[in-house]
Amino acid sequence: MDRRNFDKLDVNSQVEYVNKKLGKGESLRKISDDLKIQRKTIRLRFRKNNYEFNKEKINIFII
Repeated sequence: MDRRNFDKLDVNSQVEYVNKKLGKGESLRKISDDLKIQRKTIRLRFRKNNYEFNKEKINIFII
């Protein structure tokens, strides 16, 4: 997926996409590099919608 398609997704779908990749062992850095979007942008976008990055839970964004 590229950034344009990622940005078209609603936030819940974006979180689902990222969590799926994280669950397969990819890092947030790798995911953001593949999407050509800054890791901080992803984290801030998700945080703004009450999602938090949880390192103890296999690096998955949770509410």
